[in-house]
Amino acid sequence: MVLMSHPQLPSTEATVVAIRETAAEYGRAARVTHDIGADRSARRTAAGAFTVTDPDGGLPHEAYVEIPGSPHVAVEVYRSGLTPWLSARAR
Repeated sequence: MVLMSHPQLPSTEATVVAIRETAAEYGRAARVTHDIGADRSARRTAAGAFTVTDPDGGLPHEAYVEIPGSPHVAVEVYRSGLTPWLSARAR
């Protein structure tokens, strides 16, 4: 896992857009899978049955981004509190 110190992006979607734009600058395409809602989000294990929003009314949004090629890059984007977090690996 690589943790980098850069300006914080305001949302998961903003983070995905930044990753796609960066990949495009290098002639690479990003494949994105979105999980939206507490019932779909892996980090929302405390969500009750049939619950889509967080207790504060927010709609959780996670994304998994793959940039195929060499190096192959995979990025998991999820929120922790108010900040999107990245978990990335390259091979």
